[in-house]
Amino acid sequence: MAVNVYTNELIFRWDPEQKLLLVIHPDREQFPDPLAEIKEETLDNMSWPNASKFVGEFVTLLVPDLRAKYESQFPK
Repeated sequence: MAVNVYTNELIFRWDPEQKLLLVIHPDREQFPDPLAEIKEETLDNMSWPNASKFVGEFVTLLVPDLRAKYESQFPK
């Protein structure tokens, strides 16, 4: 059974030890693991505008109202 992880609230946390940007669901009991992890080395290969776009896409995909607004434009 697929679990719906979409939420209007997200937590972004930079882990300086692992050098990761963590995208965390606020309901840590139901979703104890991060929804996404973005490694610093991934961001290192991007310009600031590209990295911002990349991180912003996570928000658009995970927030239900934003996702619905653009879903018709997603690749099939």
